[in-house]
Amino acid sequence: MYRQVRVTEDHANLQRIVWRNDEFEEVKSYKLMTVTFGTAAAPYLAVRTLCQLSQEEAEEYPETASVIKNYFYVDDLMSGNEDIDKTKVMCEEIKMILRKGGFEMQKWSSNCDEVLDFLQERECTMKEKLDIKLDKVIKI
Repeated sequence: MYRQVRVTEDHANLQRIVWRNDEFEEVKSYKLMTVTFGTAAAPYLAVRTLCQLSQEEAEEYPETASVIKNYFYVDDLMSGNEDIDKTKVMCEEIKMILRKGGFEMQKWSSNCDEVLDFLQERECTMKEKLDIKLDKVIKI
């Protein structure tokens, strides 16, 4: 998730790495253009980016923006809906809003086969159908 969040050019200058393979090689400087995993600020920056996306889209997609703002735990979104058609719309809006921030939803899980079939039809990369069952553990 962190590698999807670009930083400004000014801030990228604060994330430089200097490197050389051996003591005889010239030192090279690399500027990191995305949030760097392992830094103290990385979790905040990633979550703050999600909050910003939800804020920017709140007027046009109030319900979905609220889901994005309130139901993410780091890079996992755990939410649902009692209406299948509303769920389908929400899933499409989530994907569209997050894409604007450079995020791609990768895994979906549901206890409703109709929702999973709908998502599978739209996802070329989905390899297998994921569903919630009592005998399986889904980690978030």
